Amino acid sequence: MTNTEQAKMTMIAAVKAELVTSASAYTGNQDYIDEVALFNINAQKNSDAATAAHVDNSGYSADKMTAKIALTAMASNYSGKAYVKFTNLGNATLAAQLHIEPTDYLHASDSQCAKLAQEARDLMNTNIALLTPNTITAAMLTNLQSKIDAFKLIQGSSDTVHAVSPDMTRKFKDSFKPVMTNVDNLKLLTRDYETSNPKFFARLMASTVIPAINVHHTNVEVHATAKSTGKPVEGIEFSLTRANKSATTDYKGNAEIEHVKSGEDVLTGKRNGNTVYTAHVKIKRGTLNHYDVVIDSL
Repeated sequence: MTNTEQAKMTMIAAVKAELVTSASAYTGNQDYIDEVALFNINAQKNSDAATAAHVDNSGYSADKMTAKIALTAMASNYSGKAYVKFTNLGNATLAAQLHIEPTDYLHASDSQCAKLAQEARDLMNTNIALLTPNTITAAMLTNLQSKIDAFKLIQGSSDTVHAVSPDMTRKFKDSFKPVMTNVDNLKLLTRDYETSNPKFFARLMASTVIPAINVHHTNVEVHATAKSTGKPVEGIEFSLTRANKSATTDYKGNAEIEHVKSGEDVLTGKRNGNTVYTAHVKIKRGTLNHYDVVIDSL
């Protein structure tokens, strides 16, 4: 979720709270009531989409991932050496029980990774007479056992709970369009109360202001419009060559690329696989770098 999207969701929550607090102000105004109902539906869809698209890192442990990589390297290496030895001795049955590919361990769950490594270690230990002194030694297996035990003791998971899918991300970004339309409609309908109920008018209009973005990182924001119409262009993927990051414009023509490096870079815009914009940019550190882009071909 970008800083801009977070700010919009904060605004949506503020509008929702104000509509609940001031419900008596628009009692009997059916058009207003209907628009509030649509707003609430679309605001909930936006909230649900945000939850679905969020990467939940709870339980993730970088130490667990590091230990898993180390265990994988040792277990697959020792298993590969033993596999060759067993095969050359004509014992295909023993060789077939070993997992010699790193992906066998890395792509398995943490518990399954430890189980596979333990099975390999025990198999080699049981048949150590066939493997010593040149292939696998008792000391090597003691080292492997230490790696297994250490990996199992580290708290947390080597994987995120779930990863963001492009479809979930797209649905979240698309969910802003209807609810923001409701906000615009409510601002128009609230004009009825500018004189008759100025306090409600002022509070509602104040709640529709998107909070200022306080950026602590180096971010790039792009606003794209078509030269022929002057209107925002949706669906343009802007990327930074040096940063190797990208973002796609929403229905208001906005895209935000977060956590990028400062300095010289190349900003490229693509639509349907075709390059429609290229420019050299100088990115300032620790701020929001905004670029208004006009697409000549549109």
